[in-house]
Amino acid sequence: SYPIRSRQDRAFSDPQRFLAFCREQGAAGVQLPLGVRDADYTRALRAAAEGQGMYVEGSVRTPRDRADVDRFEAEVRTAAAAGAMVV
Repeated sequence: SYPIRSRQDRAFSDPQRFLAFCREQGAAGVQLPLGVRDADYTRALRAAAEGQGMYVEGSVRTPRDRADVDRFEAEVRTAAAAGAMVV
């Protein structure tokens, strides 16, 4: 349901907003694509998740070809900085 809802409501695709929504629903954590985020964003996301006792799993698509490796590595760095498990 996440992909459908995030296409209908762009704000829903923001990991911090999604984390807050899931907390309100009683979830223990979230699994979603984090994309590439800056250090301030990832610190805030990590602090929000840890402060609420939640976990974050970052979905990262493997590279399609050599030209896609930079995107893949940037997404993995984002997930690591956010304290996310990578799936």
